[in-house]
Amino acid sequence: METARRDTVTSLKLIVVSVLFTLLIACSYNGPIVKNAAQGTQPKIHWSGAFIHGRSNDIIGLVHISEVFYEDGSFWSQGKPTALEKWINTKSQLHVRFIPRGTSVKSVHLSPSSNIHADKVDSDGLFNQPMLLLDSDNKDTGIYLSVAERENLRRYLVEKGGFLFVDDSSRKEGEFYRSVRMMLEEVLPAYPIEPIPDDHEIYSCFYQMSGAPVGKNSGSRPLALEGISINGRLAVLISQRGYWDSFTGRSRHYSPGPMMFGTNMIVYAVTHGHISDHAAYTP
Repeated sequence: METARRDTVTSLKLIVVSVLFTLLIACSYNGPIVKNAAQGTQPKIHWSGAFIHGRSNDIIGLVHISEVFYEDGSFWSQGKPTALEKWINTKSQLHVRFIPRGTSVKSVHLSPSSNIHADKVDSDGLFNQPMLLLDSDNKDTGIYLSVAERENLRRYLVEKGGFLFVDDSSRKEGEFYRSVRMMLEEVLPAYPIEPIPDDHEIYSCFYQMSGAPVGKNSGSRPLALEGISINGRLAVLISQRGYWDSFTGRSRHYSPGPMMFGTNMIVYAVTHGHISDHAAYTP
């Protein structure tokens, strides 16, 4: 009897996922069929956002997160978080896709400049992003935004209820870390950067964790992560632990900790704020 009940529940979940994929294709298909010998036949995807259903860690849904550009570069300096994508799609009922440049989805910019062709830019795409992910490059280069870019980032975080994750992969508090703090103080002057306590919801919204997991730089970095909360909602998360190596699959020292934390972070981002459709989700 118990086996039959579990089989019934599993079948219902599969039906829900199938329906979600159908909705995604209906909302996003506006191009020709793509032939791929490895993947079969599927439509091009022209959609960013999130549609979430379910309860707590039985969450089901679709999450598409695009690479975001600013005037001087990309938020994904060290590449697409491929390993995190694979982990979430294997270990949960979420279907997550990180969308880099060169796909059928138009590029998303913090503020498109006049020298970018309009037909190649999704001018509203920023405000459809379930979350933004920003990593440091290997040269510890600072990030400096224009006035328009800072204003759009403020609107995204405050008015739209967006979520920004910043990961510093350098081994010291260098130019990247200093520039990020300076930028956030300019963008969100009314909201301080504070340590995130180990009992914060972000450590329990999917996996039960006791705090921030070990990353590439954890031996020389503070245990607590930092963040900015807006009206009780965590809107910015700053890590100096170097999780991006694990997210991209480049880390030589595999640990499930960063993957579990990355999953929690995405679940938190898509179930808070006003961007994702999570009306059918129950904490």
